[in-house]
Amino acid sequence: MTNKYGKVAHPCPAWTSPEYIFYVAHVLWALAYMYWVNLDITRRHEDALESTGRIWPGWSVLGVNSRKDCSDTQWRDFVTKLHYLASGMGIYVLGSRLLRSSSFYTPHRLLCYYCGMNIVALIVLHGYYIIFIGAILTGHYALCRLVTGTRFAVGWTWVYTIALLFLNEGYSGYSFEMFFGARFRWLDGWHGLTRWHVTFNMSVLRMISFAADFQEAASQGTTHVTYPSEECLEFNGPPYSLRVNVPRPVSEFTFVRYLAFVLYLPTYLGGPITTFNSWVSHAYIPQVTHSGWDIAKYALRLFNLFFWLELSLHFVYINAIRSLNTSVFASMTPLELASIGFYTLNFLWMKFAFIWRFCRLVALLDGVEVAENMLRCWGNNFKVTMFWKNWHASYNKWIVRYMYIPLGGSRWKFLNVFVIFGFVALWHDITMQLFQWAWIMSLFFLPEFLGDILMSSRPLRFLQDRWYYRHLRGMGGALNIILLMVANLVGYGVGTAKTGTGVAEIFTLRTLWFGLNVFAMLTSCTLIMIKIREGEEVRSAVQKDVLKKKRDLYEARREVTMTNVI
Repeated sequence: MTNKYGKVAHPCPAWTSPEYIFYVAHVLWALAYMYWVNLDITRRHEDALESTGRIWPGWSVLGVNSRKDCSDTQWRDFVTKLHYLASGMGIYVLGSRLLRSSSFYTPHRLLCYYCGMNIVALIVLHGYYIIFIGAILTGHYALCRLVTGTRFAVGWTWVYTIALLFLNEGYSGYSFEMFFGARFRWLDGWHGLTRWHVTFNMSVLRMISFAADFQEAASQGTTHVTYPSEECLEFNGPPYSLRVNVPRPVSEFTFVRYLAFVLYLPTYLGGPITTFNSWVSHAYIPQVTHSGWDIAKYALRLFNLFFWLELSLHFVYINAIRSLNTSVFASMTPLELASIGFYTLNFLWMKFAFIWRFCRLVALLDGVEVAENMLRCWGNNFKVTMFWKNWHASYNKWIVRYMYIPLGGSRWKFLNVFVIFGFVALWHDITMQLFQWAWIMSLFFLPEFLGDILMSSRPLRFLQDRWYYRHLRGMGGALNIILLMVANLVGYGVGTAKTGTGVAEIFTLRTLWFGLNVFAMLTSCTLIMIKIREGEEVRSAVQKDVLKKKRDLYEARREVTMTNVI
C-alpha cells in the first residue's frame, strides 16, 4: 500500500540506521580498494604502457614528470580540438542570440541563419566532402516529398537510411576519384577536420525523425499548432515533452528547415538526439524550462566532470591497460580483472557524459532544449531497462517513438528488443563485436522480463508486501548489474575474448569466495539505489500534487473570468 506521497508499506530504514551505514561503508571501501588496485596495475606495467606511445605529457601543475593516458582516440581528439569547437559554437550561438533580439528576427530568418551557418561549419569540418552530404540529404528530402501521405512513407525512409549506413561504411565515406575518375582526385585531398561518414550517423536519426514527423503531420492534416495552456503552467511555456508530441503544420516541412534541423551544429557531432517537432518549435518559442541560473549551474557541473575525468587519467592508465594483450589479462587475479572492468565502464560514462552535456549546454545557450542523455551515473541502475532509459536517454526516447511503438510496443517486446538492439549495433558501427554485444544485451533483457512477470503474478504477488522484498530486489539487481557489465565490456570495453577471460576467472569454483564478495557488494549498491528511488518517488508525488493544485487554481480562475464575460 502507498499513500498519496508514494510511501511504501515497508519503507527502507533511515540513512543513519546501522543497516544503511553498513551498506554505504561497504560500497565506499570497495570503490576505494578497486581504485588502489588499478593504481598498482598502472605502476607494475608502466614501462610497457609507456612504450606503446599512448602516454603523453600531462598537466604541468602535477609535476614535471606528470603523464596522462591518451589511449582513447575519441577522447584525445575531442580534448585537443575542444578550444576550436568551443570558439566555433560560441560564434554560432552569439549570432543566433543577436538575431533573436533584433527587429530583423522572424522564425524563418532564424532558420535560414541556422541553415547557412551549418553549411559553413560543415565545409570546415568535412571539406569538399560536404558535396556527398548535400547529395544524400537532397535525395532523402525528395523521397520524403514524393512518398509522404502514402501507406509506407516512413518505411521507404528506413530502407534509404539503412542502405546508407552500409554504403557509408563499406566505401569509407566514398571518394571523388571513385565517382568522377582520376581528374578529380585532388578534391579528396581536403577532407576537413573529421571523417564525415562517422559523425553523420547522428544525422541519420534526424533524417528518420523528419520523415516520421512529416508523415504524422500529413496524415492528421495539421495546419497550426496549439499547446494546451494547462500543460504549460509549470514553466510558463511548452515543456520539452509537449513540444515532441504536438505535430507541426505541414507547411513547415521545407528544405531549408530540413537542412537546419538535420545539420544543427550544437548537436551535429555528438547529440543529444531530438525530434523535428520539438526542435523547430524553438524557433518560435525559445526554451523556458531552464533559467539562466540553471544553465550556469549546468556549466559548472560540466567543468567539474571534465576536471575529475582528466585528473583520473593522470594516475590510472585505464585505457592503456585495456590495450595489453590477452596473455597479460590471463595472468591477472580476479580482483584485478574486476577492477579494470569497473573503471573502464566508469571512464566510458564520464567521457560520453561530458561530450553530450557540452553539446546540450551549447543548445540551451541557443534557446533550444534537447533531452539530457545521462540522467544517472551508469552505476546507479539495477535494472537493464532502467539502465537504457538513463544511458543515452535521448536515443532511448527516439527509439521508443520511432521504433518500439510502431513495432507494436509492449505486445511484442520480447521480439522488439532483438530488432531494436540489432539496429543500435548497426547504427553505432558495423562490426561483429557490436553485433555480439547486441545479441548478448537482448538475451539479458529476458531474465528481467520474466522476473517482472513472475513477481506480479498472483502466486508471488504477496512478496511485495513482505519486509524482505527489497532484499530480494537487491539480489536481483546485483545479478542485473553483472549482466550489464559483461555485455557493455564486450561491446565498448575490452572485447569478447578479454571479457570472457575475466568472467571465467572471476566466476569459478577456485574463486567462488571472491565472486560471492562481488555479488554482496553489488547487492549493497542496489539496496542504496532502492533507498534513493524511494526518496525520489516521494518528492515526485509532492511535485505532482503541487502542480495539480496549480492547475485546479488556473481552471477556477478561468471559470470566474468566463462568468464575468457572460
